[in-house]
Amino acid sequence: MEAMLEFLRQGGYAFFVWGAFGVTFLLLIAETMQLRSSQRTILSRVGRLVRLRGSQDAAAPAAPTHTASTPKTRAETRGESR
Repeated sequence: MEAMLEFLRQGGYAFFVWGAFGVTFLLLIAETMQLRSSQRTILSRVGRLVRLRGSQDAAAPAAPTHTASTPKTRAETRGESR
């Protein structure tokens, strides 16, 4: 029992030793909580963006497909004739 008390006293530096362990433990808990909060925020923002993009895609008309066998020249894209 005496050996256990001596260990807990840490040679007279118990306040500093156990205080450092306590602060470290509290900071690890706080960081874990902050990371979980950030993760929830990021996931909700990504979900909101996906929903917004999905509604924009549904509302936008389909893009026309280019079926010509030859690509257009720069002049044709500007409306000029050859």
